[in-house]
Amino acid sequence: MPPGGRQVLGADLGVVDHAACAGEEPELFFHGDPGAIALAKRICGRCPVREACLARSIANDERYGVFGGLTADERQELQGRRAAA
Repeated sequence: MPPGGRQVLGADLGVVDHAACAGEEPELFFHGDPGAIALAKRICGRCPVREACLARSIANDERYGVFGGLTADERQELQGRRAAA
């Protein structure tokens, strides 16, 4: 499997270099503190590759961290809503 997990169809992963989190400490996105989660989500909110990041985290079944502006619990809830639809 390539670094970062498997590819997501339709996602231009070459733009990951332009992710808003590129210059941030990775630990911020895996911290359980509510303040850190809020900051990570704000960073994701201004990210040009947010949707690709979210799609890749769901495809790779990421169980920790903030990806695409959502926590693991929020991603799981989103998947549940999509499955129910």
